[in-house]
Amino acid sequence: MADHTINQRVSKLRTLRPRKDELEFFIADEVELSSFRDEMASMEPPFFALKGGDTKVRKYKNGNVTVIVKATADGLATVFDKDVWIYSISKLQEAINNHQEISRTICFTPYDFFVTTNRTISGRTYQELERALDRLKGTTIKTNVFYSEEKQESIGFGLIDSWRIL
Repeated sequence: MADHTINQRVSKLRTLRPRKDELEFFIADEVELSSFRDEMASMEPPFFALKGGDTKVRKYKNGNVTVIVKATADGLATVFDKDVWIYSISKLQEAINNHQEISRTICFTPYDFFVTTNRTISGRTYQELERALDRLKGTTIKTNVFYSEEKQESIGFGLIDSWRIL
C-alpha cells in the first residue's frame, strides 16, 4: 500500500508563485492599495541588500526622518532573507485570520517554507535558510520614525530577535 501522506501535505500547501507545472493568476480587485502606496516610511529606505555579504551601513534621510540600517559581519539581510521574513509575517496574518492567538514566536517547518516559496529542497537550501536567519537577526535598524504619541529621540530594533531550528 502506498503512503500518500507527503503528497497530500504538499498538495494542501499554497505557494507564493505557481509551481513549474501550474499556471495561476493573482487578482487584487478587492484589495485597497492606496494605503500601501502612501506609506513611504517603510518603502523608501534600503532595508535589504540585493546580494549577500554587503556590510555597508546605509543611512537614509528625508526631512526630519532618519533611518540607519546596519549589518553584522555576515552582511545585510538579502532579498532571499526577505522571503523568510514575509513568510513569517504571513504566518502571523494567517493566525489573525483564523482568530487564533498570536505570539512573538513563529513556528514553521523549513520544508513548508520551501514548498510554499517554490524552492528546491536540499541540504544546501537548509544551510541557506540558516544563513538567512543569521542575517535577519544581525540586521538592525535605528530610526526616529514613530507611530505613537510618546516623544522619543531614536529607537533601534532588529528584523528578528532570535531563531532556532530543531
